[in-house]
Amino acid sequence: MKTARQKKNRIIQTILKKILLFLLILIAVYNLIYFVGSLLHIKGSFFGINFLVTDSSVMKPTINEKDLMITKKIRAHDVKKNDIILYKVNDEQRLTRVMYVRENRGVTSYAIKGDNNRYIQEMLGDNIEAKVIHTISGGKVYIDILRSAVLTLFIFVYIILFIRYKRRMELKKQKRRDLRQTTNIRKTPSAHATNASHFGE
Repeated sequence: MKTARQKKNRIIQTILKKILLFLLILIAVYNLIYFVGSLLHIKGSFFGINFLVTDSSVMKPTINEKDLMITKKIRAHDVKKNDIILYKVNDEQRLTRVMYVRENRGVTSYAIKGDNNRYIQEMLGDNIEAKVIHTISGGKVYIDILRSAVLTLFIFVYIILFIRYKRRMELKKQKRRDLRQTTNIRKTPSAHATNASHFGE
């Protein structure tokens, strides 16, 4: 008989396996979308959330080169003082900090300056695209690993093998249940045999 602790450990192991499988599927789907997007030259985001690696030193020391930035699409009127934003100039994305927001005769302008820059510039909100909501130091390494073809292939192979293993285990369990039922039927005397025995007495 299994103890309560063994049952609890088995439940925990099952939950952890399912969580791991779920994460692997998410990574596989992410890589698939990224791969297809790269082939078709499509740049997209998930519900307005995007992951970008900075190659600029304009925000040092707050954000360094090769840091991973998690950004969220934002409307200009939601931008506040000290927000770190991405804005576009001539189809080029740039990174900066909002020093203050000013309104003049119904026109809102934004004073911007990178932490590593000396001078403040002013811009309108039309070019503002996203706000940096979190950064991961040296995150380019994790992105490179995540997007590697070897990891993607390994994940797909693991998922296929895991599904086949689960299927095999289910078939074995079903066979054991069928064998138990057959054994129980053989051990149980039939009603006809019991009646015949009583008649003979």
